[in-house]
Amino acid sequence: MTQSARLLFVDDEDAIIRLMTQFLTSRGYRVCWADRAVTCLTALDEFPDVRVVLLDLSVGGTDLLRLIKVKRPAVDVIIMTGQGEEGLAERSIGLGAFDHLPKPLDLSILEKLVRACINQQTFPNGES
Repeated sequence: MTQSARLLFVDDEDAIIRLMTQFLTSRGYRVCWADRAVTCLTALDEFPDVRVVLLDLSVGGTDLLRLIKVKRPAVDVIIMTGQGEEGLAERSIGLGAFDHLPKPLDLSILEKLVRACINQQTFPNGES
């Protein structure tokens, strides 16, 4: 069931983490979060069922994106970027990110992107 998928939200702002955790949980997703690159990588080890990473590029940048894709190639990454980072977002897609979303976040677009990631994923045991 797509709504029960686990998401990893990575941002360095506590207020955004709380808001997004509440929003995504209210939509039926299981959410874990990280506020630094090292805790993001640890969370990927602790939660092997993470399906999508929502990554603020201010936390680890494209280096963290590369590490996520090496550690968990099947996990989709949606990049969140602030103003002035558009070129960085486009390069991130070239490095394997699913898509990017500018900040401030449009929650309806974010939810559609998450759903698109999950719907296109296939797993060996038939889970979707």
